[in-house]
Amino acid sequence: FKPRFTYPCSVDSLGALPTDKMPDATRDEQTIKRAKLWGPADEVCTLLQLEEAKKRLDGADDVLRTPLVPLTLPKSAGNGSLLLKLENLQTCGSFKIRGMKNKLLKSGVAELKEKGMLTFSAGNAGRAVAYLGQSLGIPTKIIMPNTVPKERRALLESMGATVEQVPSPELLDTVAATLESEGRLLVHPFDDLDLICGHASCGLEILEDCSDVDAVVVCCGGGGFAAGAARTNK
Repeated sequence: FKPRFTYPCSVDSLGALPTDKMPDATRDEQTIKRAKLWGPADEVCTLLQLEEAKKRLDGADDVLRTPLVPLTLPKSAGNGSLLLKLENLQTCGSFKIRGMKNKLLKSGVAELKEKGMLTFSAGNAGRAVAYLGQSLGIPTKIIMPNTVPKERRALLESMGATVEQVPSPELLDTVAATLESEGRLLVHPFDDLDLICGHASCGLEILEDCSDVDAVVVCCGGGGFAAGAARTNK
């Protein structure tokens, strides 16, 4: 298995680059604060970490083992087969809860109830964090771009989350400032080793259900899920 990526967005488009990629002139105090939101570039999941994360999530009632189902192809497609991993049936409607739940279990729920947690999201990641905050009794704050539909904000607030909306160019600066002033745990929506290990549980399930898979095709936004799937198959 060799991962191949078509990557339509970049860290640069979110208004933040790791400090070692920035020109010296831009390394002001706010930029450095913002750069702390990103994990070490050389940090890689081990197979043991992936297996431990899957075992941890196998014991979680709200993380489901989703089915791998065959898709009927036309005869013109040849003898190949295509299987769909139905993460749309997952709790909260997406794979996001896998990584978020693993992050919370590794961090310690008791400590989180005291500190609270913080994430930034335009939708699915925020929904998973809000759900977990509500079910575990953890104070949750979600910072969203002000372009998201009002229905998304209403959904997260109905789950007990505090939601703050800001213009997109101000998003990461606001997250960094909130993290510093409120001392919450940052549950990063994609750049976190524990989160990536949690997402990788989906890849391990695929291999358990179809050990001779030739290729795994995944969507890629921030890259957390793609990183987990690629690392698992490698």
